[in-house]
Amino acid sequence: MTRPIQKQFEIYYADSLAKAMGYNWIISTPPNETDWPDLLIQTPADNFGLEVRDIFVDEHSNGSFEKRSESFRQKLLNQLSAKYYEKKNSPILLEVSGPFDNKIAESILSYLLSIDFQEWKKIEHDIILNGTKTRLYVDGLPSSFANYNRWRYIDDNIGWVQRISDIDVEIITKDKSLNIIKYKKNNNKVSLLIVANRIKNSGKLLLEKNSQINTHGFDKVFFYMHPLDAIVYGSD
Repeated sequence: MTRPIQKQFEIYYADSLAKAMGYNWIISTPPNETDWPDLLIQTPADNFGLEVRDIFVDEHSNGSFEKRSESFRQKLLNQLSAKYYEKKNSPILLEVSGPFDNKIAESILSYLLSIDFQEWKKIEHDIILNGTKTRLYVDGLPSSFANYNRWRYIDDNIGWVQRISDIDVEIITKDKSLNIIKYKKNNNKVSLLIVANRIKNSGKLLLEKNSQINTHGFDKVFFYMHPLDAIVYGSD
């Protein structure tokens, strides 16, 4: 069963793709996930189902270590912001660079609670713990940004881009096609959306299309390099 947050990302990626490519899509969720693809797409000319699948720089059978690490750090940031706003009502934007774990998060919280932040004033500060240095960039925000919690771990956004090929796309497409009969039970047409989220290091991939691929029963395969553009395989 897809978790609610995962379903939100599926809808977000489909909507983002439609906007990037100029598609007029109305996106909805199916009655269930037993007999339906992830999303239902309605267009002026046609209706079809859409399966959504992430791709990562370190793909393997046990998932992506890079993605798990990013998720862990984001969870730490979310917990950190919640604890901060339990104690203080001065809104801030926090950006973190360097080592970041539970103990460092505790030290960051202590520092944040000790400072009187001024509106639009930027502060840089180093947390030194066990011989390592974590750099904080803190912006004081106006009161209209109450409980602002879109804090960032900078290092998750500055990695190198890796190149992949049509063959890599076809391997994923073939794997997803193992359930094509299920996907088409209530939809004559089903497409596949493969998302490389290039905002994060785990999805910094670049695909250069050199040829068509076997779409293995999918009407179209969209390889979306979010938030930039997409390469489309399959029928028009």
